[in-house]
Amino acid sequence: MPMLDRFEQHTLKCSSSKKTHERFEILKKVLVGGCVVLCAAAGVPSEMQMRAVFAGFAVLSAVLAYYCHELHKNFVFVDYVHADID
Repeated sequence: MPMLDRFEQHTLKCSSSKKTHERFEILKKVLVGGCVVLCAAAGVPSEMQMRAVFAGFAVLSAVLAYYCHELHKNFVFVDYVHADID
């Protein structure tokens, strides 16, 4: 087991962290699915304003999914490199 394996050492044992980890996984799936649906829906309306709204929400959903993914990493592994510390 790696020395900094936060998932095995803490997340699986702590009920609060385990629930949050599971919720992040669900949230990422919902946001990615929403992005796909909104991208498909952006091509349906004939009005450009509605297309722009759907596309905007699709981009927002994708950005939130990425941000959620980055936060989710904290429950699994955080690399510590001494050279990166100022």
